[in-house]
Amino acid sequence: MIKFKPVAFSNELSKVFRVINTIILVPIPFWIFVFYSSIFLFDSPMSDKNEMLALFIAVNLYPLYLLFLFEINARIYKRFHYLGYVIPFIMFVIIGYIVFWFTKI
Repeated sequence: MIKFKPVAFSNELSKVFRVINTIILVPIPFWIFVFYSSIFLFDSPMSDKNEMLALFIAVNLYPLYLLFLFEINARIYKRFHYLGYVIPFIMFVIIGYIVFWFTKI
């Protein structure tokens, strides 16, 4: 049996990296707004119900995607230190772009 040991919380990683890696988890508190908004996917009378259900499930698994990325980034850091710092930066850029795109008038 394969035992899974999370790397993201281990003391093997530097404190600086662990703080930077938690930036990936910053969007999780906003998940409640995503969940609330995803309920309205079913409002369209012309939509395919199976497609909307699949989209609803995919959108609401959003925190699991971030937790997976959090763990994978820690595993990448153990092998390639610089690449482990790039992934949180990319997440920040994507979030900044989305915020900019939604707030422009």
